[in-house]
Amino acid sequence: MFSRCAELGVAVVVYEPLGSGTLSGRPIEQVREAWAEWSELGFYQRLLEGDNGENSAALVAALRPIADRLGVSVPQLAIAWVVHQPGVTSAIAGSRNTEHVRQNALAAEINLPASVLAELERVVALGPTAAPPG
Repeated sequence: MFSRCAELGVAVVVYEPLGSGTLSGRPIEQVREAWAEWSELGFYQRLLEGDNGENSAALVAALRPIADRLGVSVPQLAIAWVVHQPGVTSAIAGSRNTEHVRQNALAAEINLPASVLAELERVVALGPTAAPPG
C-alpha cells in the first residue's frame, strides 16, 4: 500500500507505528493487560487477541536480534522501518514520558540498508495483520 501511495505522489502519515504498544518490547501479557478495557475494539482483536497476540509476540521476538545487531531498541527499529517505506512522510508514535519521545525521535536517524529492509520484510509477515481476517 505504501509503495502505491508513493507512485501516486500521495504522502502517508502512519499513526501508531508501535501498534498500540504491541511493538514496545514489553511482554505481550503486559500489553494485553494495559489494553484489556478495550478488548472489544478491532485494534485489540487484530493485535492482541488469541493467536494474533502470539503472532505479535513472535514479531517482537524476531525484531529483537535485528535491533540488537543495529544497536537500537525494538520500538526504534519499528519506527525506522515505517519511515523507510516509500510514500511515508512521517509517523506518529504515542508516548507516556519524555524519554520515550526522545528515543522514538532517534529512530529518524537510523539508517536501514537494503539488506536489513529485506530482512524486516520477511519478519513482518509474522505479525497478525498478515493473517487473513477471521
